[in-house]
Amino acid sequence: MKERFILDREQNILFINFADFRIESHAQVDEMARLVREAVADAGRRVYAVVNYEGTEILPEIVDYYGERIKELQDRHAISTVRYSSSGLTRSVLRYLGAAVDLESNIFTTREEAIRAIQELESRSPTRAKLSGAPLQRWRGVRHSLLVKLLPGWLIGSLLLFVTYAWASQSIENSEQWGVLQTTVGIAFLSLCLAATLTAASVLRFVIKPLRQMEQLTRSLGGGGSFEFVAAQSQDEVGRLAVGLNDAARQLRRDIERLSGLYHISLMMGTGTEVSRICELLTGKIARLLGAEMCVILLHDERENVISAQLPACGVSDEHVRSLRSNLDNPDEQSIAAWVFAAGEPYLTNEIAADPLISQTAAQMLGVRAMLAVPLQVGDRTLGVLEVMNKDGGFVEEDKRLVTIFAAQAAHLLAHAQLFERLRDSEERHRQIFESALDGLYRSTTEGQLVTINPALWTMLGYASADELTDANLFREVFADAANGSRLLAQLAADGQVLDVECELRRHSGETLPARLSARVVIDQASGE
Repeated sequence: MKERFILDREQNILFINFADFRIESHAQVDEMARLVREAVADAGRRVYAVVNYEGTEILPEIVDYYGERIKELQDRHAISTVRYSSSGLTRSVLRYLGAAVDLESNIFTTREEAIRAIQELESRSPTRAKLSGAPLQRWRGVRHSLLVKLLPGWLIGSLLLFVTYAWASQSIENSEQWGVLQTTVGIAFLSLCLAATLTAASVLRFVIKPLRQMEQLTRSLGGGGSFEFVAAQSQDEVGRLAVGLNDAARQLRRDIERLSGLYHISLMMGTGTEVSRICELLTGKIARLLGAEMCVILLHDERENVISAQLPACGVSDEHVRSLRSNLDNPDEQSIAAWVFAAGEPYLTNEIAADPLISQTAAQMLGVRAMLAVPLQVGDRTLGVLEVMNKDGGFVEEDKRLVTIFAAQAAHLLAHAQLFERLRDSEERHRQIFESALDGLYRSTTEGQLVTINPALWTMLGYASADELTDANLFREVFADAANGSRLLAQLAADGQVLDVECELRRHSGETLPARLSARVVIDQASGE
């Protein structure tokens, strides 16, 4: 496996080749993580990573563990990671991982696109910008240094001392005065040098060093990379500037994380993820982005007209989640979730104990101090309610605005997941009906080529399995009278259906079987076939 991990020291890129590779065990993932750590240790610094997922298969039961490990490696060792695969299914799995563990969403179709993305990121790197103009750029930097700007003042002071010494030496009458003058001037010169040294050291430590850190921070912000906050060591103007810049960087980081959260939620669209898994991902992500202790999704059951919390939730035990349920037809079971669902408006409260809409029993059970609840709406339809609880300092209007945006994305995602589950359940019911029917059922092309056959039909015809009839033509090969089969095929093409037509079918043994046939042409609206 080691040959799949190649470090290009010159470009500072770790190339990982998972082409035609099957990731199927925890031990395998751990070994991959070890090889990455070894490669990065050889580099002695963070690296860019390019990962080839062409033809890669990740077993479903290992996907989450794999995502957690590569997230850990990315946070510790990578400047940035790009991934590529021409497979839509593989990219869908990678998008799911991005949503599940907050991975970078740099997913491309080809290697060329991935390399180009790394080059663009590297061109914005603060380290590259700092070194790109050497040595001329460094010389210009020295010329404009703050210490160099202080140098004229020190030179003027030295010049004035020299002029004073020259003027005073002209009026000296004896050696004693000359000694006093030399001693005085020497002490003055040493004092000037000491003052200059202390000034330079103070400026370097308390001004220039913090300013360089601020420059590095601003370059990192502009380049979109990771960054470290400036250490504010004083309360002077430089310290206050560092605090202000750190606050701006924190706000920018929060905004980036929130935008990334929205993007990761959108990545789960169409992945076929189950509702329970989506609830787990959404509640954890939203609670983390808001700094809240708990987050719960409650969905409406139209048949029973109840709104109930979905498992799992963030920060709430399964037992307590199961108890969060309100019957919308029963006024005695009203709650904040029921009120928000009916009103279609968000609700914010930081005074749980004094709020008349709050169920005090549920609040005490969960230990709720503050709550923000917003409806999950798709168009005119309300799916349920998203509740976020307990945040240090309480919730503010900005939190309500942000959670409303998250809820809009989450509602569409949940609606897609519910539709997917209904389609899957419907498909399973039809499959069971098809396979358990006593009548012979089949599906074929318009030319009569058999596509699917139920057990009743292939048993009637004397075959051991449906595979023996795969690609057989019903009208030309299964019909005992091929001419009659051709006439029925023409009638089917002209009228779109044939009903209760008596015919004879040829069994596997060669015997004939009297039958009554009904068939109908169904056209796929999407493909027209």
